[in-house]
Amino acid sequence: MNNYRFAFLCLTAISVGFFGCNNKRDEKRIKPAIKFFTEGRFLIKVSYDSTGNIVAKQSFDKDTTPDGAYTEYFKNGTIGSWRWFRRGQKDPICGVFYYEDGWFDTMKGRPFLEMGWDEINQPVVVLVNPPHLKIQLGYKEIYKNRILRNITYDPILTDSICWVPLDKYKYRIGREYKIYFYIVDTLHQAFLYQDSTHLAQR
Repeated sequence: MNNYRFAFLCLTAISVGFFGCNNKRDEKRIKPAIKFFTEGRFLIKVSYDSTGNIVAKQSFDKDTTPDGAYTEYFKNGTIGSWRWFRRGQKDPICGVFYYEDGWFDTMKGRPFLEMGWDEINQPVVVLVNPPHLKIQLGYKEIYKNRILRNITYDPILTDSICWVPLDKYKYRIGREYKIYFYIVDTLHQAFLYQDSTHLAQR
């Protein structure tokens, strides 16, 4: 009888130890995780929940300062929000928000980041590049309320932002120059947003 009791106790202890190890292994498997990798000039931080689904993805510069895109996800894996940060600034320049089914909801801020000049003194417009959206830039040259030029440019995608060289721009006194931002939902082929600004004179 003692031998049976001893064998039973040993078997019980082994079983408890086995299932205890499995539970610990499962806890490690579903533990929330954070991963880092580099993408172009950015250091990317990706956060996952306890089930392994992505929660957020944020880009930093080499000094680990927020710089570039910060994306948050719904539990089903679709993008909930996308914000663009400029290094050294606390608040995002632009934010795009989506419904859980992937549809565009709203946009805050402006897609226009900056305007510079290339080596031949032509303006280059820099725009944000949100996911699932396509940004086009319209350029108008106006003289005495009459449109002389009306051109739509497809941006060049570079390092998660858009560059648009305005090759037709040439400043003349008395003329007005405008640029328009058109945003299209590429998933549903729907026109979403338009904004404009005057082109700086130079």
